[in-house]
Amino acid sequence: MLYEIIDEEGIVHSISLRPRPATRSKSHVFSVGQKAPRFALYPQNMVCPTGKSKPAGWIQSSELLKRPLVLAFFCEGWGETYTAKMIEKFSEMNASVEKTGAEFLVLTQQNPSALAKWTSKLNIQFTMAYDENNRIARLFGAYDAQNPVWDRVPGINGDVTTPAVFIINSQETFSFAALDRDFEFSWDDAAFQEALYADTINQNQLRYA
Repeated sequence: MLYEIIDEEGIVHSISLRPRPATRSKSHVFSVGQKAPRFALYPQNMVCPTGKSKPAGWIQSSELLKRPLVLAFFCEGWGETYTAKMIEKFSEMNASVEKTGAEFLVLTQQNPSALAKWTSKLNIQFTMAYDENNRIARLFGAYDAQNPVWDRVPGINGDVTTPAVFIINSQETFSFAALDRDFEFSWDDAAFQEALYADTINQNQLRYA
């Protein structure tokens, strides 16, 4: 929709506004104990830290779940302040994940070429991957075209994903699920750490049973 606004000097400015979705659907929010959606990743869409190799072919989520998987969603379009906070938070999470031997994967809207340059510039030490067309984000409720972030969070104009962090155990169920719909930076760190270490202990018991 196009609007024209006349400023104090009499100059006409045209502003194009995004149309609101014709229909609205309530995004599905997952909770602890529910079954996690299955997904697949193309190795060429992954950017791994130094010393970690990519899989040879398509990788299924069930393959990643040989150990607990921490799955997060990130978007550079959130704005400088929130983006910086989330990178710092993910770096802290990654340190905990590495100690337990779990897997950490962050999905983003950046294409592989831009993502590789960006992770190198910031010296990112965890695996990130391009989620083409928000395919996986849709499955996990982190993207919903009928309930866009730009329509409910002030200061965000792009078609971005919602910040989210999940822990999926070897039974393919959620042991932690946090979708930060209102960008309040409200992560329960204690619950995250508890779920992460509990899953690791359970995985080790299953391995040596």
